[in-house]
Amino acid sequence: MPKQSTKSTVKRMLTKAKTTKRKNVPSQSGTKIPIRKCLEAMNEAALVELILQLAKKHEGVHADLEDRFSTTHQKFSKLETAISRFRPSPSHYDDYDTGTEEQVRQLIADVWKTVDDPRVAMDLLVRIFEKDTEVMESANQYEDAIGDVFSHDATKLFGELAKKIDDKKHIEDVLFRLITPLDDYGTRDDLIENIHNYLPVSNIKNIASRLIDLPRQKMDTYGYSSSRTLLRRILESIGDPIFFEETLLAFEGSETPKMCVDVAKIWFSAKNYIKAQQWIEKIPDENNRRQTECLGMLKVIQAKRKDKSGLAETTRELLKTKRTKENFETLIKAVGEKQRTVELAGQIAEIEKHKTASYRDVEFLVAVGATDAAEEYLWHRLPGMSMWGQEPVMLAKLMDSVKCPLVATVIYRKLIENTLNAGKSKNYPIAISYMNIIAKLAPTIKNWKSIDPHTTFVEKLRAKFPNRPSFWPNIK
Repeated sequence: MPKQSTKSTVKRMLTKAKTTKRKNVPSQSGTKIPIRKCLEAMNEAALVELILQLAKKHEGVHADLEDRFSTTHQKFSKLETAISRFRPSPSHYDDYDTGTEEQVRQLIADVWKTVDDPRVAMDLLVRIFEKDTEVMESANQYEDAIGDVFSHDATKLFGELAKKIDDKKHIEDVLFRLITPLDDYGTRDDLIENIHNYLPVSNIKNIASRLIDLPRQKMDTYGYSSSRTLLRRILESIGDPIFFEETLLAFEGSETPKMCVDVAKIWFSAKNYIKAQQWIEKIPDENNRRQTECLGMLKVIQAKRKDKSGLAETTRELLKTKRTKENFETLIKAVGEKQRTVELAGQIAEIEKHKTASYRDVEFLVAVGATDAAEEYLWHRLPGMSMWGQEPVMLAKLMDSVKCPLVATVIYRKLIENTLNAGKSKNYPIAISYMNIIAKLAPTIKNWKSIDPHTTFVEKLRAKFPNRPSFWPNIK
């Protein structure tokens, strides 16, 4: 019996399925076709032809079939080609398109499931990593999510593959290849953070030594700074102060102030305070790095070594830029309690040199018990005090909390007038709250000095700003 044509067979069966009524069930529009039965009734050749036709029409079906029947070598070749040809699509700033992100994530996943040899897989992964700058430059404001595909997915796969590779020199070479180009987007930062998970210390030291040999003459200022930062991070991860000192000196070529600070820090972390102090002392006194980065270390070192004279000198310097109660009490421990009044007078004199009020200085004076000095300091600077920002509000609240109602009242009054001058009714509620505060403070003020008492202030304020219907009805 001759075989029926594929098309006529399929057409006849589908027509029959559509027209055949179920027993005792009325015909309904949209009744499902029994596809499984139709397929089971088809002969092998017809079924093959049908599948090929579907695959031709639908790319997803074709890709699934191709993946199912490809050999390992064919899958690898396909993946290799996909990685080589991958180019991110440029995105507009306000687009929310995760297409590129998903493409990169899929390539990473395909490396894991397709390639059995970890060294070969690592090579493909490196090629994906090397697409990161191109991907990030084409990304929109959602680039952080795309960057996470490299810093999380790709880095995680790198760690899994590294576990399977016994040749640590190979991993060292791969890592050096990945971290030596400038990484403008931080997509490879986690490779450095996790370097101890991939390599023993000896190989990490090799990477640090190889960084010294990079062609320095070809680097611009940014490239030099980036290479130095990379080297310092790797050296810090090793935690060997001697190797850190020797390697950084070889990179710098001379003992620069920046290098002295970095070496002092590593010795300080190792609790070798003598070596740390030796490196700090190599920094010229007038250099800003000594002032900003080393005084805190010196304070700890001198306290540990019971160097009271050095501690007093260091803490006085530190108090110039970081006035805190803790630093002041350290100074008193160094010079003795009998010198508290003298040292406090010195600090007040330094603060008085400032022409404008500073919340940090007032807070310091209050913290060390010099509230009267804080009040006097503020009082003389009230006329020129700026009322913008949060500092005036913080000062008013602070002075109120330490029972200095007159100064607090003057600041609140200035804030109220500022708000009414601006004439924006949406800001009136805060001015109303300040009015309630100064009304409560008024009875506690015994000496109004040169300013108007509360009732006089309110009368003058009402005369100055009579047309404020969103403000005055709310004032008691």
